[in-house]
Parts: sequence; C-alpha cells; structure tokens
Amino acid sequence: MTTFTKTSSTSLTFGSYNLLDLYDPTKSHDTDDQARTERVYQVIRALDVDVLAVQEVMGDHPDPEIKAKSGGDNLAQLAEATGMKCALPNGKSAIGIGNARRHTGLLWKEGITPTGGYRAYSGTYLFNSLLKLHLDVGGYIICGASYQAIVFGRHRRADEAEMVVSALTRPFQSAHRPPGIIGGDWNGVSADRVFRPSQNGRETTGAGNWVFYDEEPDYQKMNTGEVVYQTTWKFNENGQPYFSTDREAGEILSIGGLRDVAAALDTPWEPTVGHWDKHDPLGKRRIDAIRVTQEVVPALLSYSVISDAVSELIGAESVDPKTASDHLPIVMEYEPSLMNTDFPRP
Repeated sequence: MTTFTKTSSTSLTFGSYNLLDLYDPTKSHDTDDQARTERVYQVIRALDVDVLAVQEVMGDHPDPEIKAKSGGDNLAQLAEATGMKCALPNGKSAIGIGNARRHTGLLWKEGITPTGGYRAYSGTYLFNSLLKLHLDVGGYIICGASYQAIVFGRHRRADEAEMVVSALTRPFQSAHRPPGIIGGDWNGVSADRVFRPSQNGRETTGAGNWVFYDEEPDYQKMNTGEVVYQTTWKFNENGQPYFSTDREAGEILSIGGLRDVAAALDTPWEPTVGHWDKHDPLGKRRIDAIRVTQEVVPALLSYSVISDAVSELIGAESVDPKTASDHLPIVMEYEPSLMNTDFPRP
C-alpha cells in the first residue's frame, strides 16, 4: 500500500503505530535518533487519521509518579508535534503507563472529544499496558484503545489476551458499552480465519475452507532461539524440534469477540515488521493489528498497511515509514452510521 485514501466522505479512520522507543532518554543527544523522531512526526501527520493508538512512548524513572508524568509529558509533546490532541478533561494525557519504560497512548484530531471511560491497565494485570477511553467521534461514541503485548512469555500473552477481551467486550449488552476499536502491537501472529471456497482446485465447503489469514511462517529455516517466544513445538523421530506458531492469544481474541480488521475485510496480506533489520531472526510478520468488537464489523470499509513513502502535503517531501520505526503504521476506515450498536449517542 503506497498511501491511504478514504473511500467515503462520511467515514472515520483509526490507526495504530508502534513508535520504537520514542523519546528514549538514553538517546537524547543522538542526532540520528532525533532525525528519526522527526520522521515519525511526518508519518503521523501524513496518516491524518481521526484517532491513533500508539505504542512505545517512553518514560522512565524509578519513582512511579515521576515515570507516569514523564510518559504523559512525552505523549503531549508527540500530540503537539503532530497537530493532534491527547488531553483528558482533567488535563492529564491519555496514556497507559506500563511496568517498564514503554507506554501506550491515544491521540485524536481536533473536534473529537473524550467523554469518559478512561482506564489504564498494567501492574499485575499486564506487563506493558492497555489504555481505553470513550471518544465522541462526530456524534458517535466509540471506546478507543491501545495495547502492547508482552514480548517474552507466550503463556502470559494468552492470559493478557483474556484481559483485553474483558476490557473491550464487557458488559455483553451493547446498550451498556460503546463499540470498541483497539490498535496494538500484539507481539504474535493472528489466529483469525478467512473463507477460501476452493481447495486443491476443487470447489468445496466445510470447516477446512476456513484458513488462517496469516499463513505459517517457516520457522524451520530460522536457526535461532528466538522462535521459543513465538511458537509451540514437538519433536520428530530424529529428536529435532518442529515448530508451529503459537496462536493461543490470537484464538482468545478472535473467539472472545475482537475481530482482526485485516481478516474481516480479507485484504491482501502485508507484514508490519521485518523491514528494519535485514538480520531479523523472525523475518517478515504481521504482528500489528486493529481489532474491533462485533458491532463495528458491519461498518468496516477498508484497511491498509502503510508501507511506502507518504507525504503530509501534496508537493511536500515524502518520508518512508520503513525509516521511521521497526513497525509500520496501519489504518482502518469505517462508516459510524453502520455500527450495529444500541449505545446512546451524545
């Protein structure tokens, strides 16, 4: 996908972007990292989305209160630099402070209003963080959210997925919660399935026609211990491990009612990572995704991985997102009037 273009004048957009340790205090005097930060700004301005979920906004200090203020101040700096908003009614930033130094946040355009529902989860619940917030997006209320899954810990990643499902889908009655849209770095391959009517050249129907949207990476060719963070394994007759993608967290998310937008629309597959380091031991994968509650699925219009150069203004110098972060930004478009929800409008 070169650039993103809306298909409707009445539609809204939601994006997600892992920013690769933005405002890392250990690189405050690194001119290369400062230049990269400017490229991140350019990419976000060029995306021009209504709401953007971000991950890896840095903020670090032994004192939790100082760390929280640092992360919030950094998100506010990002919002100012990109022409977006992030302030809650109490003046604080819409940030989810993680256990370590990487945090999640939400940004939105002028004219969109936070209406409540702010909650950030981390601590004993999540290693990084999950942030959710109710937003008035032109007369419709959504629950926007941002999340980053744990990198090391397959079983905890599955446990965290249950927490994410709970945070976005409960209570079950749609009249008591707004439709949910969550952007995240899931640190694992999706388990959502798509229908393929033909198998081996024959027209068939049945359970076998529902296949994973994300195909199996060829872990057998990856001579690295890194695969233990992403796979399950069995041993063959020679005593060698045979690896398969660990999709437990993805199964929980999908079955729990959070649909992967790329799979729901069955768009052409594109990776979101693997471009940054040619020596990446796990190669090209799609571990960034936007997920929605069931009420939003009928409203989905389009989805894109922004993988080629973008420009914030026609005629302006373009920037390649592959040079801004080790993750590519993703954008979904939806028509809010088509959301199947009973939640009251403002």
